[in-house]
Amino acid sequence: MKQYGVDGDFVVRCSSRGEGRFAITFIRNGNIKSVLAYYTSDHSPQGPFSITDGKGGMLHYKNLALLVSDWRKVLKQAFMDPETLVYFSISGKPFEVQASLFMQRSRKYARTLLGEMFDPRPDETKFPRGKFWKSDTGHTSENPIFLDRDSSAFNVILNWYRYDGKLYVPGNISKELMAEEMTFFKLPFRPEYKEVSGVQSITNFVETKTK
Repeated sequence: MKQYGVDGDFVVRCSSRGEGRFAITFIRNGNIKSVLAYYTSDHSPQGPFSITDGKGGMLHYKNLALLVSDWRKVLKQAFMDPETLVYFSISGKPFEVQASLFMQRSRKYARTLLGEMFDPRPDETKFPRGKFWKSDTGHTSENPIFLDRDSSAFNVILNWYRYDGKLYVPGNISKELMAEEMTFFKLPFRPEYKEVSGVQSITNFVETKTK
């Protein structure tokens, strides 16, 4: 957890504690703490997830995301788990990756679209700047982050994060299309052009410096 933690982080991890019980482990003020939460499959109208309100009663939630979101507000700290699975729908094609893929690079390339979306650095309210951590979208396969972009090019974008900023564009993807996608995702590259028979064509991509 220290690999990703920064001042103000609230990193949530859920682990089983026997049937119907699980622990939410979090970091607060540099200390690791846990609280028990409960799950029931009896289709309660109040919701299957519950946690103590600290006053002898119970708070009920329809899904785990809502429960964790409330804890974030109570603790007044950001919450994020680098192993959180993120779900995308790129023009209808599903993608599933870990949030850490973008968190690791967002510190160096904070101006990329996905780097900004998953930026773990705290803002003035002590919450992460990245809007993913403040939204329900993308946390489940039923409610993915939808982007109306080219799915083949999106694989190239993901690989740029995976392979430490190295850009691999397969021959079956047009460089002109890739240039459009890199502009949208704010990757630090600019195309190089060469004129052939009076037509300007992209021959290569050159990395630009980032601040």
